Amino acid sequence: MDISAYLCSKQLRALGKKVYKVFCIGQDEAIVRTLASEAICTAKFISFLKAKNASGYQISFSPVDRHNILFFDDVNYLGLNKLNGYGLAPSVIVETSPLNYQAWIVLSDSYSISIRDTLTGYLVKDISADKCSLNQGQPGKLTGFTNTKAKHRLPSGDYPFVKLVHASYRPVSPSGLLIKRISDYLSLSDEFRMRNPLIKSISDYHLSVEFAGDLHRADMAYAINALKLGVDVSIVRSEILSRNLSKKGSIRRQVEYANRTIRKARGLLGWSL
Repeated sequence: MDISAYLCSKQLRALGKKVYKVFCIGQDEAIVRTLASEAICTAKFISFLKAKNASGYQISFSPVDRHNILFFDDVNYLGLNKLNGYGLAPSVIVETSPLNYQAWIVLSDSYSISIRDTLTGYLVKDISADKCSLNQGQPGKLTGFTNTKAKHRLPSGDYPFVKLVHASYRPVSPSGLLIKRISDYLSLSDEFRMRNPLIKSISDYHLSVEFAGDLHRADMAYAINALKLGVDVSIVRSEILSRNLSKKGSIRRQVEYANRTIRKARGLLGWSL
């Protein structure tokens, strides 16, 4: 089997859908085909896609049915780790250019549109994904072809191939704490939600006038909120360690500070230590 056909087949199978839209986007033309996954991977259609790709067309795709799919674009390695920390291990990970990834998550349960949209918005901010991910109809790159965006052109003049990093059909459920927090948040008034976003990054806490530059209090407030949302302890620790803690002394002392902050946060939440 042609390598591009093999990679496409593996990528599509891992999402568990039968019908997809395939997009060939050029400077002056957009071609869209709606096909079964088997038809996409035929030698004839792959040859058609290769010819278009060689002429500079971007080759993308999207499942027609996305009711249980989450998609995130332009995610870095830390963002992928955060998704795992929420219990949202992607079924498909694609490297679209060096160290830039797209993640496709298959949910094992169905959620209301409001919960899915709020969950998506929360994750887009928390994992620093591209804001285009807020549009959950956004297509992703099809593997086995090149990313022909000019900004990704390599020093050699070639375009990078879109690489399949991981593909395994694995429906997952987000942390129960996170879904409960989102449900509780959506029950609040529109006015309150406008003034109080669900998620704040640790940087938001550091810059907040509420803490007046007291970064210890800011770290604690972040840890409490993150743990309540179901963020994995390893991620909370790495976020606390992301700021300059050299005044704490050695790396060991810095890690001890992060762990101590997490223990205190758990205690304030009434959780076992």
